[in-house]
Amino acid sequence: MRTRLIGVVCIGILGVPLLFGYEQRQEVQEKADTKKSVSRGTIETLKSFGEPIRIKGSTPVTVKTAKFTVIAQTDWKPAKPDPSFPMVAPIDIQLYITNLSDSDILLPTYKAFGIKIVDADGKEVMAREIGKAATSTGPILLAGGSSFSIRRRVDLRWDEKTKASELVYHDGTGLQTLFGPLAIGRYKVMYWYAARPDEPEKRKLGMTSAWVGEAVTNSVLVDVLDGTTRGLVRSKDEIRNFTEPLRVRESKPVIVNNAKFEAVAQAEWRTGVDDKSVPIEVQLRITNQGTSDQIFPTFDTFGVRIVDADGRKVARRGGRDLTAFTRPILIPPGVTYALAADSGPPTSNIDRGGVLHWDSSPARLAFSFFDGTGSAHKFSPLAAGQNKISFWYRVRAGARTDSRTWLGDLTTDEVSIEVFPRK
Repeated sequence: MRTRLIGVVCIGILGVPLLFGYEQRQEVQEKADTKKSVSRGTIETLKSFGEPIRIKGSTPVTVKTAKFTVIAQTDWKPAKPDPSFPMVAPIDIQLYITNLSDSDILLPTYKAFGIKIVDADGKEVMAREIGKAATSTGPILLAGGSSFSIRRRVDLRWDEKTKASELVYHDGTGLQTLFGPLAIGRYKVMYWYAARPDEPEKRKLGMTSAWVGEAVTNSVLVDVLDGTTRGLVRSKDEIRNFTEPLRVRESKPVIVNNAKFEAVAQAEWRTGVDDKSVPIEVQLRITNQGTSDQIFPTFDTFGVRIVDADGRKVARRGGRDLTAFTRPILIPPGVTYALAADSGPPTSNIDRGGVLHWDSSPARLAFSFFDGTGSAHKFSPLAAGQNKISFWYRVRAGARTDSRTWLGDLTTDEVSIEVFPRK
């Protein structure tokens, strides 16, 4: 949900948010020297959001019937401290898992994975745990030949005591792991995954067996940089409590201009007890199939579409009441990246993710999608039964478009989902 980094809202004289689109933002930057009404600080902020998040992927590691890859942001800067609020800079780190077998497998998630960081001398960075793993998380049910990206909340912050950065990793159970101090320099980051046969949650589900084994991915080089970046104030960690297997499906790939796009979605959508909102896992997976780096903008460039069992589009309503500029993603050749949510439901319009909820007036089921820019779109009424979801992605050339920017307009193939009646 928080890939996009730092939200910026420009407030007008009457306190009304000034909503800048992607092309408008570029125009503001071009006219910065002549527009006296736009401050230099605002222009520098907008420029910083044009800087892409650099992503790299490790070489895969195969253990038994699963392949593991770490996908990580490589440019790390802590958030600029604020005297009143604890500021953090979100860091994007994903565990990309592929089921190499022809049959379904269960991938446990409760205390089953985490990250390791090693410094330039090969010494593992000190890590200490905060909190407790008090929330259960169910396994992921992954079909044969399909893949899924596990993405959890990761924050980089400045520690005044040590005068260095520290990284906080949230595993989705309530447990946090703090790494630090992280001095300026180069590090290696990797994921570990361990599913042991003696734990209760590793049992069979029908004819589906749990994957059992231990894996440590190869590493990705990352740089903790000098200076700070604009951060955000994190809301309280909203933990997703689920014990049932998370069955995921992926669409057939669509290839446009040397990039492969796939929709990934939770296959079974159920409302919460007492009409509580429930986060729904949806991902737009992008693979750079070219021979050079490609930049994929994330500001107002993607969203979802839902059709019912008869092929009719489910009505979409909404918009935004604030704007959070989101940085583009720079993906090297051969690397796969997922525009995905963190663990837990979105807690504001600048979080990325989807939520299934019950509207009381009028009484109907709805799905709301947040793209991380401040936009919120509600799909309603959502009928129980078979539906289909897809992603659209659209980037047009602008006056200041980087030559490496991917350009095109596409809709992914659809993923079948089953919406269950209200509990």
